[in-house]
Amino acid sequence: MSNHERAIYAILGGVLSQNIFNLKPAVLLTWEDHLWAHYKLLMSYKTDQILEFMKDHMNLDVEAPEPEDYSPMDETQIFSLLKTQFPFQSGTLQGQVSIYRHIQEQIILGEIDRVFNDIRTKFLPDKEPIDITDEELGRFGPGILRFYAHLVLFFHPNGFSNLDDLDELSETKQDIILFYWMHLFRSCSHYNNSKIELITSYSSKLSTEQQIRYHSEFFQRVQTEEERRACIRVATEWEMDLPNITYDTVMSTLDRPVKATKDVREAEEADLERIRVVEWYHLSNQTQRAVQQVCALASQFIQEKKVDAARTLYVRYEFSNDLQFPIMGRYDSIRNFLKCSKSYQDIILPKNGREVSVEELNQVKEDLYSILFDQNFLAAVQDENEEDRLQLQQHCVPQLYFYLHFVLFKLENFDECLQLLIKLEEEDIRYFQAEEREQMLEKTRRTYFEIAKDPRYRWIIED
Repeated sequence: MSNHERAIYAILGGVLSQNIFNLKPAVLLTWEDHLWAHYKLLMSYKTDQILEFMKDHMNLDVEAPEPEDYSPMDETQIFSLLKTQFPFQSGTLQGQVSIYRHIQEQIILGEIDRVFNDIRTKFLPDKEPIDITDEELGRFGPGILRFYAHLVLFFHPNGFSNLDDLDELSETKQDIILFYWMHLFRSCSHYNNSKIELITSYSSKLSTEQQIRYHSEFFQRVQTEEERRACIRVATEWEMDLPNITYDTVMSTLDRPVKATKDVREAEEADLERIRVVEWYHLSNQTQRAVQQVCALASQFIQEKKVDAARTLYVRYEFSNDLQFPIMGRYDSIRNFLKCSKSYQDIILPKNGREVSVEELNQVKEDLYSILFDQNFLAAVQDENEEDRLQLQQHCVPQLYFYLHFVLFKLENFDECLQLLIKLEEEDIRYFQAEEREQMLEKTRRTYFEIAKDPRYRWIIED
C-alpha cells in the first residue's frame, strides 16, 4: 500500500493522527495540504472531547474514542508552524501566493478588520487611489487587485452608498475597491456598453462622496454623445447621484486652466471641449442647469473676446422661450447681444463683397436700439454675483454703443450719433474703461466735425 493510500484510509477511518506528517515519502507537500491536515486533526480532537463529555455527564449511550497521547495545536500555533515551514516570499507570483495565505489565515482566525488593514497598509501603495501612476498600477496584476476588491464586496455586498453601511474602516475598504477601479479606468481607451456597466457597477458601491469624486473622473474622459448617453443611462439604473456627478464633471472640466497657445486650431479645440461638456446637463434632462451653464460659459467667452465661440455654444444648445426659469432673461440678453454682434460683422464684412443696403442698416439700427435701451437687458439674476454681472455689462454695453454709433455714422444720422453720445455720458459711462472712453471721445469729435460740414445740422452748431 502506498503512502497516499495509507493517508486516505487513515483519514476515512477517522484515525488521522500526527503520524500523517511523518509519512515517507511525504504526502503533505503544500501549504494547503498542511493546513487541511492540522485542521482535520483539530476537528477530530474536538469531536472526541464532545463525545467524552456526553458519555460522562449526560448519561448518553455513546462510545467514547480511545484516548490518544496527542493534543493538537490550537489555531494560532498552527499558523505559527506553517509560517516557519512556508516563509513569506517576494516576487510577483510567489508574493501573491504568500499574500493569499496571509489573508486566508486572518479570515480563518476571524480577524476580518485586520485583513483589510493589512491589504491597505502592506500590499497597496501609500497614496490615494486617484494619485496612483500607470507605472505603479502596472506592478500589480489585475487579478490580485480584483481579488482585493471582491474580498471587500464579499463582506459588504451592498457597498457603502448608505449611511448604515459605513463603519470605522469604510475609507480603508473603499480605497481597496478604488485601486481596482483605477485599473479599469486607466486600462480603457474607449468605452463600450460592457465597460461602462463594469466601471459603474464598482462606482455604485462607493459612498456618495466617493461616487462623485471618482465617477466624475470617469465622465470627464468620455467624449462622444453616444458614450455619454450610455453613461447617464447606466448611472441612472444603478441609482447613482447623477446630478452631483455631472455637476462635478462639468465644473472640473471648466475649471482647468486654459492653455495659452498661438495655434488657432488648438485654441478652438479647447473651446469646443468646454462647449461639449455642457452636454452632460443637456442629455440628463437637467435643463435649468444647462441654461445656467450656457449663460455662464457664454459670458466667459465674451469676456475673453471669443464671440464666435459663444455663438457656437448658443447654436449647439438652443432653449425655448417657453421655459419659466429666472435665468432665461439672461439667456435672451446674451443671445440678443450675439445677434447684434453677428449683424455688425455682416455690415463690416458683407458676403461676396456686396454693398450693404440702407434697409439692412436701418434694421440693424432698430435691433441695436431695442436691445441696448431695454431695461431688462442683462438684468440681475437671483443669487448672481454682482461683480460677475458688472464684468459682463462692461464688455457688452460698450460694444453695443460702438456698433450703434458705427451704423448711425454710416447712415449719416449725425444728430442721432450725438444724442447717443450724450446718453452714454449721462447713463452708461460707468461701463466704459479709460481706453474705451477715449475711443468714444474721438468718435464725438468726428461727429461734430461731420455736423459742422453738413448744412442740415447748422441748427445744432448755432445751439
